[in-house]
Amino acid sequence: MTRFLIVCALAMLAGCAASPKQPLMTHGDPAVDALNESALRIARAAEQAALAESVKNSPSRVTQEYGIDLSTVPSELRAPLLLEGGFHGELEVFLKSLTSAIGWADPVVYGSKPPVPMMVVLTEQRRPPIYWLADAGYQASDSAEVIVNIDMKAVVLTYKLPGDSRK
Repeated sequence: MTRFLIVCALAMLAGCAASPKQPLMTHGDPAVDALNESALRIARAAEQAALAESVKNSPSRVTQEYGIDLSTVPSELRAPLLLEGGFHGELEVFLKSLTSAIGWADPVVYGSKPPVPMMVVLTEQRRPPIYWLADAGYQASDSAEVIVNIDMKAVVLTYKLPGDSRK
């Protein structure tokens, strides 16, 4: 009986070893490659357009001090967070991820999203979340307003109407 089991096990192992190997794909379909390349170019163009739009009418490209009194904000907005690898993307995505990280609800959004996504660029640093929110609001100041309501523990993003010059 033991001999029979050994023979069966060897037969199964031999059957597995005899299966033909699947050749690895060395090149893709040219049409798929062309579509992927086009999608990357479109994404880069949209990103550049959004960045150009975000600094279009800014009188000063220099970051200003925020003048935020940290003693007046809740502890979750004071405890420094590391933005690992920095952030380069849409404002709404950044606000959602930051509010999630501090334990707040998703941002409340008013107004219509602009046709070109509003982009923010933040470098890798360790600093209080209130400064991240202020920086994002500063970068979007021409097209949107970022408001932090500490009483309700909420972030409000209000998109400005085209031609609206409210500050």
